[in-house]
Amino acid sequence: MRRLALVAGAVLGAGGLAVLVSSFAFGAGTSGTEQFTIFAGANGSGSVLASGVFAAGGKDVQVTPNLDRFVFSQGTLLVAHRTTANHDRFSPATCVANLSETGVYQITGTGGLAGATGHGTYVLHGTVIGPHTAAGCSQTATGVGTIVVHASGPFSLGG
Repeated sequence: MRRLALVAGAVLGAGGLAVLVSSFAFGAGTSGTEQFTIFAGANGSGSVLASGVFAAGGKDVQVTPNLDRFVFSQGTLLVAHRTTANHDRFSPATCVANLSETGVYQITGTGGLAGATGHGTYVLHGTVIGPHTAAGCSQTATGVGTIVVHASGPFSLGG
């Protein structure tokens, strides 16, 4: 998920999360629709909530710009993603960036979730306010803001 490097580079480190919820519940079946909601801040921290085939809270760690690791207490999901469209608006007068992106993803499970697979689409929305300096908007300092990603698609626990 590439973003405005100017303000959102650290944001879409939509990775290194701060929250790890230890509850993990399996639904009635081993396959169906799974929904993921990712919350990330401009400091690079984020969390992920899963619901559907299983329900869990965990953390989202950005591995590369196109690969994230969802870490749950029972295992890990590797999520490869690709942007299909984006529209970012940035105001150099206020240092505010409004982010909008859609894309596709593919999931592979590891550890306790080995054998899990899935794919689907995601929608990202966010607002980030970058630090203002005498020279304008900072190109290197981390801003403040929130990014929310909603993802949904077919998912199987395998096995």
